[in-house]
Amino acid sequence: MSITIYDNREDPDPSIPADEFSRCLEQAASVLRFPSADIEISLVDDRTIQELNLRFRQIDAPTNVLAFPLHTWKQPHHPVTPLPEPAPDAPPCLLGDIVVSLETISREAECFGTTFNEQFLRMAIHGMLHLVGYDHETDEGEEQMLAQTELGLDACRDFLFRG
Repeated sequence: MSITIYDNREDPDPSIPADEFSRCLEQAASVLRFPSADIEISLVDDRTIQELNLRFRQIDAPTNVLAFPLHTWKQPHHPVTPLPEPAPDAPPCLLGDIVVSLETISREAECFGTTFNEQFLRMAIHGMLHLVGYDHETDEGEEQMLAQTELGLDACRDFLFRG
């Protein structure tokens, strides 16, 4: 499995530790027993995510994260049809795409009294969970997502608390 992060903003910030975020999220995916499939994450600004939010969710406001799964799930970690097995010389299949607004993440980190890195990883893991069938439309689903997000963040502890 690999997680690739693309900074798609007009003025990318070289201080964003995309490679470290990728490694950390790959650890989280392993702990959360994700299938062997790739994930792509796009870093965007509020304007871009607002446009996507309006187009795909009919909500005309920026949000922190949007997830675009490429597979249908009966329940978390149980796809409707099995994911394709990669050929020995082919890359794994793609689970889906995640879009993260760094402007919203930055505001949320300040509001919640956490670091930018922790809020980014929290929302990226949240998006990843949507790619494998988790949903927070019910109280039970929200509780499951919160618990899985915290478990994923625990896998990132060394990155988050080094110092």
